[in-house]
Amino acid sequence: MSTPNTLPQELEEKLGEIEKERIEQQAKDIADKNNLAYINIATNPIDLEVLGLIKEEESRTAQAAATSKEGKKIKVAVVDPKNPETQKLIARLTQEGFSLNLGVVSVLGMQKIWNKYKEISKQTEEKIGTVSIDESVVSEIQKEIKNIADLKEKISGISTTNILEILIGGAIKVEASDIHLEPEEKNIRLRYRIDGVLNDVTEIKSESYKNKNKLRIKAEHTQRASRWQIYRKL
Repeated sequence: MSTPNTLPQELEEKLGEIEKERIEQQAKDIADKNNLAYINIATNPIDLEVLGLIKEEESRTAQAAATSKEGKKIKVAVVDPKNPETQKLIARLTQEGFSLNLGVVSVLGMQKIWNKYKEISKQTEEKIGTVSIDESVVSEIQKEIKNIADLKEKISGISTTNILEILIGGAIKVEASDIHLEPEEKNIRLRYRIDGVLNDVTEIKSESYKNKNKLRIKAEHTQRASRWQIYRKL
């Protein structure tokens, strides 16, 4: 039974539900007028990889978002298909060779979709910060390297395949506490911190390894070093 104290809260919740229903009905009406399907976000999962096909800023401007994809066919949720910004986005995607399946979503539903962009950012950070190394290769490299001079020679004469293993194996061998990769105009400056002092090791061409090992270093030509963590299996 409602009490005088709970009645205002219940009334507020009821009014909120009525407003949500009105907004969803408005989306259904727009869908009907344009012969499009109505999309209920609660029952339509969002593919984050597909969502990323449209940048968040553009998605907000156009009030449209890609939600799923099969081949070159993309399902796109829109608030109003007649919105000029929405039509610009549709034209761009069509020009790029995509076949679009449009559906109408409410403004509340679109807000939920936009919130999903935060998950994309988080996934991207995790991918950028994670690399895999072959520990057996690291062990072999430690046997071949005795000092920084050996390491410099090793790096200059290798293919790009095991660059990370060499950097890490060398650091372990010379007991370095830090590995510094500092972007310069054309190369990456490699330095090890040994006994608290940064020591120059060598310079590596940027293109020699960043794609091979999926290690992303922003080529901003600043002195800021890249930082990453290494976890060894026990």
